[in-house]
This record gives sequence, structure tokens and C-alpha cells, in this order.
Amino acid sequence: MVQNANIICYQIDNKDMPFLSEEQKKAYKAEAIFLRSLAYFFMVRLYGDVPYYTDVNTDPLPRTNMVTVLKNVSADLDASYKDLPWTYDDPSVVAVKAMRGVPWRSICMSICG
Repeated sequence: MVQNANIICYQIDNKDMPFLSEEQKKAYKAEAIFLRSLAYFFMVRLYGDVPYYTDVNTDPLPRTNMVTVLKNVSADLDASYKDLPWTYDDPSVVAVKAMRGVPWRSICMSICG
């Protein structure tokens, strides 16, 4: 999940995609960051310190302190959540795709103090 989210962020930033508007690019990137953050949220709850990847990377990284990971996740979400929609017109994706109203920052901060 983490590597796929990083690939999406890289591709959106570095590839020409004339079929996507700037608003759509921002929304897809924000959703990828949300999913990466969600994966890290669950990983640190299960394993504590984990390697923290935010770029496309094949080299192994050492474990990062779980509090640092959660603070970085919180900062990532703060920087990108406004690019997510409040809701979707299609009811089949509501509660399935990332939306702006999810309180992940407060959840992360309640764990790391």
C-alpha cells in the first residue's frame, strides 16, 4: 500500500496527464497520501517503529520511531486534506474513498501525545 501510494504521488508529479485536471490530480494525490497514512497508522499500532517511506524507494530503510512516523503522517495529512472532497456524488464510493471529514489527524495525535 505504501509503495503504491508513493508511486501514484510520483507519477502525478512527474508525468504529463492531459486527461486529468489540476483539481483531479490534487484529489488523487491527496487520496494516495491518505491511504499511505492509514497504512502507517495501522503499522505503528501493530509493530511500533517501522521503516518510513515517502518516496519511491527500493533500498531498505531502518526503522523510524513510531511517534516520529505519526507526527509525519499528521503533517502529510494537514498539507493535503483540503484537496479531498467533502463527499462524492456517487453513493457507491461514499465511505469507500478518502474524504475530507475523516478525523485522522486527531486520531494520530491522540496516540503519540
